[in-house]
Amino acid sequence: MESIQVLLDNFIISDIYYLNVYYPKYLNGFNSYGDNNTRIMQRAWEYLSTHRNVNPAEFLHVPRDKIRQYAPVIFPLKIGTEQLHTKTGFHFGKSIVIPYDAPPGVACFGPYITLGQGSYAARVSLSALYPEDEQCTIKISATGEEGKITLGSREYNFDKVESYSHELVYLDFEFENTYENLIEFEIVIETFSKVDLSIDYILLSKLENKAKNNFPLLNKLLKI
Repeated sequence: MESIQVLLDNFIISDIYYLNVYYPKYLNGFNSYGDNNTRIMQRAWEYLSTHRNVNPAEFLHVPRDKIRQYAPVIFPLKIGTEQLHTKTGFHFGKSIVIPYDAPPGVACFGPYITLGQGSYAARVSLSALYPEDEQCTIKISATGEEGKITLGSREYNFDKVESYSHELVYLDFEFENTYENLIEFEIVIETFSKVDLSIDYILLSKLENKAKNNFPLLNKLLKI
């Protein structure tokens, strides 16, 4: 308690995900969103800094059975490829690359977060897209509980056009989550033919986001 009060008096916390700065020392800090419940995040720090009568231990407490179930409260959430996985490609720099000779399959999946109820939009950013055949199909799905629940999906068809290989391409997809707290949420990107592909990030936005739903811990304290 005392150490946190000292830190509140003398330090400002900034969310490393939004600083747009690369820290080699803290590279492992990007390994899993599930680790965020064991840290003090920027928004929580801002609230504790301006509400010094609040007990930090009570405010920051997460039950042991939910310690790895991280539920984002700030949207849009930019999900970098360091938080994502691939079955047909590999990580290269800040991207996931699917080489031209890779078989069709799951190009990208993750990030395994807990998603609150509401309407969402996902945008997948591609910096390269070049089909080996005359056309390719890319499917985007929103799933939960390790793929047991599908919230929706959308297919995109792309012709073999040279501009796709050196221009940004955005795949937009909207879906609805009717579950109060959907665990193991992920965006799954599948290919059905050979394609030279580079995935840079996924931007997850909440549609018609109500202020009172932004911060469940704060709502609990204020009894909203």
